[in-house]
Amino acid sequence: MHAYCYRSGEIGFGETIPKGCLSLIEGDEAAMERVKTRARWKRDGSGDVLVPGLPEAGSEEEAYLALRVFRRFLRGERVDLDDPELRRLNQLKLETLNRDYPARSANG
Repeated sequence: MHAYCYRSGEIGFGETIPKGCLSLIEGDEAAMERVKTRARWKRDGSGDVLVPGLPEAGSEEEAYLALRVFRRFLRGERVDLDDPELRRLNQLKLETLNRDYPARSANG
């Protein structure tokens, strides 16, 4: 069984990986449950799950790093706050926020 994701961040499960999707992990039902419990649930009540950070990624680099960090998390690797990939991902998110929501001056 495979867990895979679309660029939108939506996670799917199946015996094969659809064209254009990226593999998250391959394994048994327990591995698929691990994906569901560690993923981010959609807020629409559909029961669909997302790769954390992928839907709101502001660039392809940010999306790639979000995917890599999540894959590592699924494999049981420790991802500390001082991890270089996680630090870079947070830096990119901050740059996106600063670009999209520039600080206002005290005068207006």
